[in-house]
Amino acid sequence: MSKDSIDKLKALRSGQRLDELGKLVELYKRLTLLYPNKAHYWLSLGVTYLRMKRNKDGWKALSNAKKMGSIEAIELLEKIMINYKGSGKADASLVDKIISKMKGEVL
Repeated sequence: MSKDSIDKLKALRSGQRLDELGKLVELYKRLTLLYPNKAHYWLSLGVTYLRMKRNKDGWKALSNAKKMGSIEAIELLEKIMINYKGSGKADASLVDKIISKMKGEVL
């Protein structure tokens, strides 16, 4: 298979992946509207947004999950925080604040 063919295949897969993630976002959004008190739908929506590099939307959905007591949302944010600190990005302080608030409300 030529390099050009491989590049085209990768681009196609990437586009399909974004389409699939977009469909998941729509599904989870509907589920959060139908069942707004189900933390696992908010958590799934947040994770899907993060996979799509839609970080602001991801944080918002994860914040809703943590308001309902989602330990998974706290653990996920802590892991993200460790990665941010390791890379030295300034965004770490924002995640620190979110985790502090979450722990205070949930635990």
